[in-house]
Amino acid sequence: MKVLNISAAHPYKTAGIVVADCHQMLRDHQYESKILTIYAPESNDKNVISYQNFFENRFESYSNRFLGKFFPKTYNTVYYYEGSDETIPKYNTKSIIRRLNGFQPDVIIVYFIYGFVNIQNIYELSKYWNVPVFWYLMDMRAMTGGCAYTWACEGYQNQCGKCPAIASTEANDITAKNLAYAKNLVAQMDLTLIIASEQLRLEASKSSLFRDKKFYKIFCPINDAIFNSEQYDRPALKVKYKSVSNKRTLLIGAVSLKEKRKGFHLLLGALEKLIKEQDVNVELLVAGHVSEVLKATLQSFVPKVTINYLGYLNYNQLAEVFNITDAFISTSVMDSGPMMINQSILCGTPVIAFDIGIAKDLVVSGKTGYKMDEINENALFQAILDFLKLSEGAVQQLRRNCIELGKQELTSKVIGDKIDKMLRSNLQNVSK
Repeated sequence: MKVLNISAAHPYKTAGIVVADCHQMLRDHQYESKILTIYAPESNDKNVISYQNFFENRFESYSNRFLGKFFPKTYNTVYYYEGSDETIPKYNTKSIIRRLNGFQPDVIIVYFIYGFVNIQNIYELSKYWNVPVFWYLMDMRAMTGGCAYTWACEGYQNQCGKCPAIASTEANDITAKNLAYAKNLVAQMDLTLIIASEQLRLEASKSSLFRDKKFYKIFCPINDAIFNSEQYDRPALKVKYKSVSNKRTLLIGAVSLKEKRKGFHLLLGALEKLIKEQDVNVELLVAGHVSEVLKATLQSFVPKVTINYLGYLNYNQLAEVFNITDAFISTSVMDSGPMMINQSILCGTPVIAFDIGIAKDLVVSGKTGYKMDEINENALFQAILDFLKLSEGAVQQLRRNCIELGKQELTSKVIGDKIDKMLRSNLQNVSK
C-alpha cells in the first residue's frame, strides 16, 4: 500500500519530526511511504520529496522576513494567526502532482499544511487519485478559520467571524470566509480524522467543520528507539550533564516569558513560593535557549534551587536528559500536546502538568506524575511540593508506572499497529 504524507513542517525539525517518525513507522509496517514537504531535503532519503529547492526556500524565507519587517501585520499573537486568506491556493495542484514523479498513493495523510498546501489542494489531490484522506490533527488550526489556539473563543463551533485574533468586528471577516470555504470542500471529501489527544477529540467534536466526520484517537508516534529507559546509564549521564547527584532534578523547557500559552510565568510564581519552604533540595534542568532576562529571573532562586543550563538539545540529548530527570514540568496552559510529555513518559520520567492537551490522557496524579485541575501558580507549587516530598521508593514507583504506560500506549509498534489497522479497515470498506 502506498501512502503520501503531506506536511508544511520540516520533517527533521521541531514538531515536524512527528511526520518523519510516522513515515518510518509506516515503512516498518511494509507500506511504501513518501513525505511531500515544502522544504528542501537535508538527507539522501529519496522518499522525502521537496516542493521547493534550496534556493527557493532561501528566497521565500528572506522575502517573508523583509515583508514582516517593513509591512508588519497587527494581530494578537496568542492565537497564532495573522489574518491570512486560506481560500487561495499558494501552489497549483497539477504542479504538486508533477513533483511526485509518477507516485500514485492509495491514501493521503495530512499533518501540517499552512504555508504550503490548502484545503483545495487536498481536495483536488484526493479526487485526482480517487483516494481517501486522513488528517492527523496536531493542533486546532485545521478546524478553525485560521487560529491554532482559540482560547475562550468558540467561533470555530459555528462559523467564525468577529475574530479576536485580528481584532475583527465583522461577522463575515476573513476567518468566516476561510471556514465556509473549508466546509464546502470537506463535505465532499472522504475524510477521516486521526486525533492525537483527548483535548483535540473534544474540540473536533464541537467544531462545525469536523463534528460529523469519523475519527480515530491515536497518540502521536514517537521514536522509542531514542526515547526509552532501557539503553541509558543514569550515573554516567549525571556526570555528562554535570547534574548534582544528591538533589531531586526537575526538567523544564526554556521559553519566552512573552509566550502566554506556555505558562512560564506560573512556574516562576511557583518557584518563588517553593524557595520559602524548608529543606528545598532541587536542581532545575533548563533545556533550550535562555534569554538574559530569563536567566536573571531564574538566578534569583539560587542558592535554594540549583540551576543547570543545558542549552539546545537534539533528540538524542533530550532522551538522555529525561533519563537523569526525576520529573518533567510542563507549564503549558493552552496546548494540544506538548510531545515532550509523550517523550517523558516513554523515558520513565513522571510529569507535572496542568489538565490540558496530552496531559489529559497520560498524566494520572500519584501514578504517572501530578495533574492540576486549576491553572494557577498555587496549584503548580503544590504539585511540585507534593512530588518533592515523595520518598525515593515512591518516585521509583512512578517511574515504573510511566515505563509501563509507555510500553502499552506509546511505542512505535503500538501506534503503528493502530494506524495499520485503521488504514486497512477503511480501504477495505472503500473497495467494497
